[in-house]
This record gives sequence, C-alpha cells and structure tokens, in this order.
Amino acid sequence: MATQVNKTIIFPVPTEWLGAEQDDLNVGVATYVGPKNLKLWLKLDASNNKTDEIFDCLDPSVAGYTDPPADIYVVDLNADEHPEQAAALFGGIAGPKFIEVNAGPTSEPNPYIEDPAHFSEVYDMTSFGWDPTLNSGAGGWKTPKFSQELVDEDIFGWDWVRKTRNAMLSGSDSRIPEDAPDAFKATWKEYRQKLRDLPTDWAGIGTATYLIVWPRDPDQQAKDIEVKQNKATITDPTDGEYYDGVLVNEDPNT
Repeated sequence: MATQVNKTIIFPVPTEWLGAEQDDLNVGVATYVGPKNLKLWLKLDASNNKTDEIFDCLDPSVAGYTDPPADIYVVDLNADEHPEQAAALFGGIAGPKFIEVNAGPTSEPNPYIEDPAHFSEVYDMTSFGWDPTLNSGAGGWKTPKFSQELVDEDIFGWDWVRKTRNAMLSGSDSRIPEDAPDAFKATWKEYRQKLRDLPTDWAGIGTATYLIVWPRDPDQQAKDIEVKQNKATITDPTDGEYYDGVLVNEDPNT
C-alpha cells in the first residue's frame, strides 16, 4: 500500500484575481492528501533529449503500473518535499469553494465565482513541472507562475455585453403575440426591461463583466422551475429527468 501524506501548503497570492503582483499581507492555504511517492513521466524528443513536456503523473503503487515506453523518462516526485508540485500535477486537493459576490441590482441574485484565493485559481497549473535544463542540466522543479488570463475585450468587454444584450432583445421581439394574455405579455416585458437596464444595473462592477448574471426569459424560468422540482423529487440516476447539478442562481456550495 502506498504511503499517504497529508501536507499543508502555504502559498503566496496575487493582490487581485489574475494579477501579477504578490500580496504581502495575505497567503493561500491548501492541503495535499495523497500518495507520497509519485512518478512524473516526461517526453524525450526525436534526438532522445529530455524535454519538459509532461506525459503523465502516476502513483506507482497502483495495480497495473508498468514501466514507461522508450520515448519517456521518469522523475521521482516526493509529495512530502514538493506538495505543491504533487497537488498541481497529480491532484489531491479539494476543489475551490464558490463565494458570493455582492454585485448587481438588489432585486436579483448575486453572482457566485470560484474562490480566487484557491490554489488552482491562483496558479497557472501548466507552469508546474520539471525543467531538465535547470541546475546545469541536472534538472529541477519549476517555479510556478500566477494565473494571468488575458481578458479579450471583444468577448468580455462592455461592447460585447451591449451587443449580446441587443441580440437577446432582438431575439425576443417575436415572442410576444399581439393577442397574447396580459399576464403573458407582462412576463416578457419585465424580462426585456431587465435587458435594457442591464448596463446601468451592473455598472458598479467596472470591467469585471464576467460577474453579470444574465436575465432568464420566461421560457427559461419555467424550465428552471421544472428542473428544480425534478431535482427535489427524482432520485433515480437512470431516470431521464434526473439532475444533480447546480441550478441557475443556486449556491454551488449546497
């Protein structure tokens, strides 16, 4: 049986989500729980030179573990000494919790986002690994880097928000027949008004437009209610209506 370790990782965090500057006052905390001794498989190039391209990270104590193929070299990863590398390359830490952000109109649910101080949010997971060129060619573990996703203004900027809002308004133009009951018209008019008010209602988030909770049209709201009822009453996973995921505007931590 593999030796298991339970190792607390204390790591630096940036001053802001996806920021590059380290916060001097706060740190993150995670716990790696998993095998102590791991094998990191990395690729050799066509000339049989070692590269930093990771093929897999494996627990050699698991039944069925075999020797690597000829184009792979192996580095021993001691999770007791390098728990941050083990956590990033093998796993063994709990996923991020979601936190509620107080944003948007008070009449609507607040958005939830993954904890920006979680290990997997703070670091670019692809920056972990083994660099065979370090230490004069002896190799060494890479220094991980903060996540720094580039936010594309064409996708997440306010221009994109307004274009999306306008498309949603256009798409609902034909959803209100002239002879529809007043109650039916009222639900669609309320939805369309929320769309019109969206840039003003969410102006307080600045450039963090990923926080926007988009209005649900009446048809989507009806479906949400149906799914919620099914989630509460249907417990058989083989039932076609079974659902155990997170519902719209539901606390993901529940």
